[in-house]
Amino acid sequence: YGVDLYHGVPVTALDLGSLGMGWYVDYDVPGTPHMPGMDYAAVIAPAQTGVDSYTIGSMQPRIDAALATNPGAIWLVGNEPDRRVLQTTMMPEIYAQAYHDLYHDLKRKDPSAQVYAGNIVQPTPLRLAYLDAVLAAYRARFGVPLPVDGWAIHNFILNERSCAVYPGDCWGAEIPPGSDAAEGMVIQVGDHGRLDLFAAQLERFRRWMAANGYREKPLLLTEYGILLPEV
Repeated sequence: YGVDLYHGVPVTALDLGSLGMGWYVDYDVPGTPHMPGMDYAAVIAPAQTGVDSYTIGSMQPRIDAALATNPGAIWLVGNEPDRRVLQTTMMPEIYAQAYHDLYHDLKRKDPSAQVYAGNIVQPTPLRLAYLDAVLAAYRARFGVPLPVDGWAIHNFILNERSCAVYPGDCWGAEIPPGSDAAEGMVIQVGDHGRLDLFAAQLERFRRWMAANGYREKPLLLTEYGILLPEV
């Protein structure tokens, strides 16, 4: 089990050991060693800047420092690249390029680094189609399957409708970049916390991993929960 630290809460301020937690993520890249006895998952969130370009901003010096002080750390490449506006909004082929560059840079500087791909908002059929496009773009450009030490996903339960088509009813996760679908999984607000959908999505992603040659790779569930207010 792991825990998310948010809004700048320092890991040293919390007694995570008493909770039995084995790893944590804080959506950052530290320049100092992480909590002893716990695995740390660093996040690199590239953002698309043009039709064929991306940026990681000013993160490179901190990435290099973290690689030197945290050998063997988990690196999550991307943070909901399949989500428009609210996150990094990356076309599948740009995510494939960014992942390639970052994967090989991390491995060159720390061969023991564990690099995880994905981090989609939810493993619905529409989002798996996005990842299919990522895999296809990677193979087309580099001639080999996308290499991973594992996959990571978020498992929210959100509506999938295009705001361009349904401007008054597009709450949730919208449509992934690169897709011209008008809608994907359409649900009601009351479905947001359904555990049967939660379990089905995890099973769906594991089947997707097996179908694409990643059956033996680990899967991290790095975000889930209730996002909507009580109404």
